[in-house]
Amino acid sequence: MGIPERYAQRMSPQIAVRLPAPLLDEIDALVDSGRFETRAEAIRAGIEGLVDQEHRKRVGDAIVEGYTRFPQSENIDEELGEFPPPSASDA
Repeated sequence: MGIPERYAQRMSPQIAVRLPAPLLDEIDALVDSGRFETRAEAIRAGIEGLVDQEHRKRVGDAIVEGYTRFPQSENIDEELGEFPPPSASDA
């Protein structure tokens, strides 16, 4: 396998995106300030942040849905008993 084939296999897929000029100006300002080395790095970081935010929202929604389906009781200690349960050696 030649170098071009190996290189192509290791590269991430490339996509084309159209951005409004004001947004591109903001991205360029981030690059110019040194926050990111390239436009691609800035855009990648933004997309990763969005994906992480959406993942956290789904997890949060699942937690809320779980507590809604199985609400916590006012008398949780009485329902669960002592935790951890006493061991045989404590008797």
